[in-house]
Amino acid sequence: MADGGFRTGDDVTHLGTVVGEAGRGRIVALATSGVFDDPALVWAFWNRDAADIDSGIQGHLYTRPEDVFVVRMPRADDDAIASIAAALDVNAQIWATATGIRLASARSRLLMACAVGRSGTGPLAPHLTWHVGALSDAAALHFRSGNGALLAFVLDRATLERLNLDPPDAVLSEQAATTSRFMDKNEAMRALQAIGVPAAQSWGFTPETWRRTGRRLLPADGRYVFKPSGGAAGIGVFFDPGSGSTARAIEDHVGALQGTGQLPGRFQVQRFLRGTPHGVSAFLSGSGAVDILEAHRQVIDSDGRWAGARWTPRIHAAQLDAASNIYARLAGTRALTGLVGVDMIAGTAIEVNPRLTASAPIAHLLRRAGAIREHRGHDFRMRQLDVSTSVAVPRDAVADGRLCALIDRLDTEFGVLALPQGLNPFGDSRFVFVNDDSRGTAQAFFRRGLARWSSGEAPADVQRTWLQ
Repeated sequence: MADGGFRTGDDVTHLGTVVGEAGRGRIVALATSGVFDDPALVWAFWNRDAADIDSGIQGHLYTRPEDVFVVRMPRADDDAIASIAAALDVNAQIWATATGIRLASARSRLLMACAVGRSGTGPLAPHLTWHVGALSDAAALHFRSGNGALLAFVLDRATLERLNLDPPDAVLSEQAATTSRFMDKNEAMRALQAIGVPAAQSWGFTPETWRRTGRRLLPADGRYVFKPSGGAAGIGVFFDPGSGSTARAIEDHVGALQGTGQLPGRFQVQRFLRGTPHGVSAFLSGSGAVDILEAHRQVIDSDGRWAGARWTPRIHAAQLDAASNIYARLAGTRALTGLVGVDMIAGTAIEVNPRLTASAPIAHLLRRAGAIREHRGHDFRMRQLDVSTSVAVPRDAVADGRLCALIDRLDTEFGVLALPQGLNPFGDSRFVFVNDDSRGTAQAFFRRGLARWSSGEAPADVQRTWLQ
């Protein structure tokens, strides 16, 4: 039975909603595919099944040793299992050394989801479970079998249907319905405008409504951004990053997508806003109260895509008034509850994300600031947090201790903590850097070291074996 929505304790409300009896342990399963209201976009634009983009590994920093941690395995052999176990242990050691925070390890309960049955030899250890299928389905089955409460990073209709609560929970059902509504970008922008939130002018379309009215609705002298309505992570977004696209360029782009069969069933054209994009995350209680967790500046790559985030007390303070204005109006409706992110430019909302976003490590570390200070000393303060979504860490550098030695060196020489969200032995990892300078000097040093190893060089001054 569900825990009635938000009676879950302050330690997780910045991450999502716990469904079930939290005292029985938590199931932590962070599915990237869950952020897409329209999973078909993943195949249309990335030529992959939605379940194939899941790894779950970036959720390692949200675990505790007693949790069930769910990861997706791209391979089913013994070497893959050994690789994920080693990565968990090294990352847990990094966090324990740098912050005093204990994460799940290779000895914790680990649920491995894979498209195929296990091909390894011999039985799995008792704390390991193999599931043939998608990561989200593995977590739901584990939940329904009574193995713990699910930490739902995205609590929408699809998630709740997968959990199949018996009896159904009215509070969670209402939350899931509202979350699903706001995960549709067209619905979200209409809702914002209806309650007076300052929001970018947006037009929502289907292929049919575009054919009938789209060309006439867009003022010819405007600049615009094209977005799939059910998308996330920048999938299918089209615009000139410098100045937005002309109405004619948007029209040509829609025509090109129609010609290739990629035009989404729902899409949005939004007026382009000049300025620096910022993101804010907050918790809405449903009773009108708002807890603004953090505000950050977004890091955008040359293609106009989200590549990371930077938080400082100054950035947070500068965005607080505008964010408070937006969230006060959202909370006033008492319909949208739980974890809610807003992207904005110059105080004007451009997107709403009623779920965990890629900037979540910022709020997580800020919530853990007291514990980290206790571990590192009373003078320790978080002055800057940088989230990076793509860091290539050579697998052998994890295994032989070079990564840990390099992280140690950043701490000793720069006073900067390099914290992996999770070490991914099958692809790029995500990191949070604590207290770098404004130029990112320590991060650049860190990446140069990793790049040298990727090219085959192994500098002697950073070799050290942590695993003995």
